[in-house]
Amino acid sequence: MKILLLLLLLTVIHIQHVLGAYTDTVTDLYTTAPQAWVDTIASADGQTIISVTAYDMVTNGLIVKSTDGGDTWSTISLSGGTGTYLDLWASRDASKILIADYGNDLYYSSDSGSSFVTLNLNSKNLEAVTASDDGSTIFVAIGNDGIYKATSVTGGTTSWTQAAAVASSTWNGACSSDNGVYSAFVEFNGGQSGLYFSSNSGVSYTTKTIPYTSGNYLQDVACDSTGQYFAVAVYNAGLIYVSSDYGATFTLQSSYTDRINAISISSDGSFMAAMSMDGYVSISDDYGVNWEQMASYPNNAQVSTACNYLGGKLDSSNTLFTASDSGYIIKYVFSLLQPTYEPTYAPTDETNSNNVGNDTSDDAGSNLLGLIALIALIPCCGFIYYLGFYRCKKDEKKEESKVPEEKTAEMVEIVPSSNSV
Repeated sequence: MKILLLLLLLTVIHIQHVLGAYTDTVTDLYTTAPQAWVDTIASADGQTIISVTAYDMVTNGLIVKSTDGGDTWSTISLSGGTGTYLDLWASRDASKILIADYGNDLYYSSDSGSSFVTLNLNSKNLEAVTASDDGSTIFVAIGNDGIYKATSVTGGTTSWTQAAAVASSTWNGACSSDNGVYSAFVEFNGGQSGLYFSSNSGVSYTTKTIPYTSGNYLQDVACDSTGQYFAVAVYNAGLIYVSSDYGATFTLQSSYTDRINAISISSDGSFMAAMSMDGYVSISDDYGVNWEQMASYPNNAQVSTACNYLGGKLDSSNTLFTASDSGYIIKYVFSLLQPTYEPTYAPTDETNSNNVGNDTSDDAGSNLLGLIALIALIPCCGFIYYLGFYRCKKDEKKEESKVPEEKTAEMVEIVPSSNSV
């Protein structure tokens, strides 16, 4: 009986965790609509945030930066930049920054974005970039060409080596472990074999098969600081594949109907977040095994991507920065709380400006599901209790019926012994 009740309690705790354990505080940090942000990234402490766009429907691309967690913003100008910025990378302290300018060059900063130099990739179709955390090893994917690597960053004389030749390629995302030993790129035209993976510091790349049906494609890839954990997002199908063995194998861990467009992993791999084109964020705090989908946030619709850092271990909260095609840079703070079943998420229709600070909290959808699950468990609990109560009573009757027999047997033994004496 005690075991049955314990199992029931564990079941309730598990459902609570999956369906209603988190709340998220959402803040609009920046908007100059109609910007269409392409990428955003944040430092480990969440203070430095950088976002880029390939176009803003009025002029060429824009680069904005905040060093105070999004309270204030400034713009970054790249000398000779064409404004078609398709990808962005930064070290965990944001002291080193890479910006891929499609059809132009790769820009590198070693002073937190105060100045930039180009890295000798003139007129290349730069589509995805990543690097070791110290910036000493850089990996870049060039459209209709392949993956290149540089280990000595010397500005305009930087030498590049081709690590993988891939013709007719369009690259969607990239990531690297902090030491540069493990790196991965996802390629649009590669089909199920569109994940290019290296475990030898980019000396060579092999393809990994990520199963999905026709009409879908690999959209993004992320990894933790060591390279033990990788996550891959499949667009349209809403699939999330996770590896926990340094990229040796990938397992389907989640499936949604919405269009997952970006994925991120914390430095230790324990916390993951996936963003959809429909404004949803889905989170996992157990290394990608179980996922919880938060309610949609309207300003995050058509989201471009999420940052590649989520704040490390999830002790009390975790922070995620996203950028949407509707022009918003948004901050999520996820908190592990005791569930409350009162809706707290209230989207507004206000027109935001820079430094809006529009806060909302969202746990209504998941908490409602948690409440429904708990209500459904009540009759189950009663049934289990009834079975246990009935079983206990039945066992008690059996024990009572055995007692006289045992006492009689004892008397038979004792009486002869007493008489002989």
